[in-house]
Amino acid sequence: MGKTKPKAKEICAFDERLLLGDTEFLEWSATEEGKRVLAGGKGEGEEGGQRCGVEKRRCRHVGWQGLRGEDILMEESLLREQLEGIAREEKAIRYAS
Repeated sequence: MGKTKPKAKEICAFDERLLLGDTEFLEWSATEEGKRVLAGGKGEGEEGGQRCGVEKRRCRHVGWQGLRGEDILMEESLLREQLEGIAREEKAIRYAS
């Protein structure tokens, strides 16, 4: 009978930079680390600075992928509503002219 390899542990990999707002992200992306990471290099997070390296089943960030997806959908919905409101205002202004 052959020995089976132990299953590789899945790491959480939550990155605190995912929580940055638009302005904060723009500021971070202008830093040396931001430029390096966005160009495909490694930053602090890849070396253990900002990324969670705890095993998924033991981590406090359980389900962060789904929650982040929901955040993005909510923001998209709010922006779409704002755009529709602006379009209505534009239509009203054009009609009044």
